[in-house]
Amino acid sequence: MKKINLLLVLCAPFFYFCSRKKIDIRPSVSQQIVGEWQNVYIRVEMPTANNTNLLQILEISEENSKQKLKLKPLHTSFNANRTYQSEYKNYNGEIIYNPSGIWTIIGDTLVMMDTYPTRGKHCKYKIDMEAGQVALRSKEDYDYDGKVDDFYYGLYRKVTDHPAVVVK
Repeated sequence: MKKINLLLVLCAPFFYFCSRKKIDIRPSVSQQIVGEWQNVYIRVEMPTANNTNLLQILEISEENSKQKLKLKPLHTSFNANRTYQSEYKNYNGEIIYNPSGIWTIIGDTLVMMDTYPTRGKHCKYKIDMEAGQVALRSKEDYDYDGKVDDFYYGLYRKVTDHPAVVVK
């Protein structure tokens, strides 16, 4: 009996501190990205814009989107079934472009492959997610000059956790 009491006394602090430890279990990035996201900022650096050696920088925020793009902020829905849909709307509320497709996350990279309107076009973005925002970074041919040398940075804010599932 003395051995059991001694064992309980020695183990009590261990059980006490273990029970008080908070376990930080965060959802995976694949779980966190599900929902509807709105673009709040874009910065694109194009070092060879129009096949010149001139650096052109495009910066679009919520405040200047109407003047620079004539579009409302981009909305993209990521669905739990690994599909997505984006909507580019003008200020009359008309959808002028709405690509959709499939997505996956590999490590710290978000891969999006269009299935509509053009099958097979894909983009890869380094993804950083924190507190209802996601930052996407990539190198791509943003200015369509045939060189994948443009640096894209996009910041998105989560609008809702429950996107509408509409995929063509």
